[in-house]
Amino acid sequence: MTKTQAKREFEQLIKKFEALSDHERSDYNEANTRKDFILPLFRILGWNVYSKDEVNEEEKASGGRVDYSFSINGLKKFYVEAKAIKVDLDEKQWAEQAIDYAWHKSVPWAILSDFEG
Repeated sequence: MTKTQAKREFEQLIKKFEALSDHERSDYNEANTRKDFILPLFRILGWNVYSKDEVNEEEKASGGRVDYSFSINGLKKFYVEAKAIKVDLDEKQWAEQAIDYAWHKSVPWAILSDFEG
């Protein structure tokens, strides 16, 4: 994908998100947030989200399951813990969850996202 194509797709993804009404945002669950916004974002950023060599979904971590792990050459580079759009990411428990997953597996980075934040 060229830079121009990526920019265009990113703009379309943002428009899709901004077009959601408050009611639609409050009804958007985590699975749909991941499918409709978070995975497309990482695809636009150049990750092969359909390759188990690069992106794994629902990986066991610290007594739970992290939503996504991203790897390069077999080494985990970061985790993504996704939440539904309506979730308040400022609540301490969500950051602690994402950090705990990464820390217990020695993964250097953890991202917490509901796409908007």
